[in-house]
Amino acid sequence: MHNFLKSDKSTKISLDLNGAQLLDSASQTVTIKQNGEHRVDWRVQANQIGKLTLLAKALTDTESDAVEMSMEIVPHGLKQTVGNATTLTQNDAEQTSRSICQRIPTRRRAACALSVAFDRGHFIRRA
Repeated sequence: MHNFLKSDKSTKISLDLNGAQLLDSASQTVTIKQNGEHRVDWRVQANQIGKLTLLAKALTDTESDAVEMSMEIVPHGLKQTVGNATTLTQNDAEQTSRSICQRIPTRRRAACALSVAFDRGHFIRRA
């Protein structure tokens, strides 16, 4: 928090959240010197994936401010991208598909997703 006012200010700084658990005190009152700043760190624990909404407030007797942010809580883990390529040629004119096999772990979170994309490339072969 930054104090742009013309005097030192007693400021109540608070954090409200929806979608996770706050592990520290939700608010504290501090004195911020004129043109000074104060940082507050909060520890948060998310027990489920989904949307998290944060509302941070700085309240004084003369001026106040607040900001609200939303973000997605995503599963802890590693994003895995696997690439594969295959070709259908003129000799395969009757074949309209080709299979690619990919193993997906049986133990995965329900929020995991598999997305498949393909690009139909056009190449010209010159003699």
